[in-house]
Amino acid sequence: MVEGPINYTGMLVRPDLTPLMQGLQLRRQNQAQDAQQQRWEDQTALKQQEFERQAAAQSAWDADIQGVMAAPTTASLSSLMLKHPERYQAIKAMSDQQGEVMQKRNLTAAMEVGGLLNAGANDAALAKLKDRRTALAANGESTEITDHIIANIESGDSVKITQAKALAGTVIATTLGEKAGPVLDSLGYGARAEDREADNERANRIADMRERVAEASIARGEASSARAERAADRADRKAAGGGSGGGGSGGSYEYRIGPDGRLQRRKR
Repeated sequence: MVEGPINYTGMLVRPDLTPLMQGLQLRRQNQAQDAQQQRWEDQTALKQQEFERQAAAQSAWDADIQGVMAAPTTASLSSLMLKHPERYQAIKAMSDQQGEVMQKRNLTAAMEVGGLLNAGANDAALAKLKDRRTALAANGESTEITDHIIANIESGDSVKITQAKALAGTVIATTLGEKAGPVLDSLGYGARAEDREADNERANRIADMRERVAEASIARGEASSARAERAADRADRKAAGGGSGGGGSGGSYEYRIGPDGRLQRRKR
């Protein structure tokens, strides 16, 4: 009987690869977890960077807004829009949503109020705002901003009135954008307004100086008059009490205050 070829393969012991496959699977899972962990860490870092960027932008915006509220000028209002384009676009988008008619109406009101306040016509600006508030309320629209500006002006506080100018100027700047500069200048937000403020300060200093000089002059005049009166009283008492004696002065005299404020003696 002829035997067939020997099956050596069948005689080999087959290794158990289960642990190897399990290890490979675990390594793949770990790699996937590591990748997921890295993605999470990257996303967290990006979110932290964005948070810090927004916090820095908010801080810069707050500081610049305070500067504008303290000194609303063409330069400060224009630079506010340039330095914070994201804020500007957001404010402008809200303004655009109001519609062209309302936008023009708000711009007109801001220009009127800003111009009047810069000219020192606070009462006229207040009257305009109250008329506007009545119209807004009649149409069922918000009066919050208008009420705020009215309260600032009615307070009589120069700081709050300046803030009212700034609010009006901000509306003009955000509505007109790059074209706002000449308009703001024409309404008194430009260098001419600063010159007027400087002139007013100089005029106030001069007026104070003149008032002090006048008070000093009056005080000197009063002192001189008092001295003259005392001298006259002494002269009268001397004349009344020493007419017959006193070394033969020969006659009596009368005394008076001359035009120059000095004591004058004249023989009777």
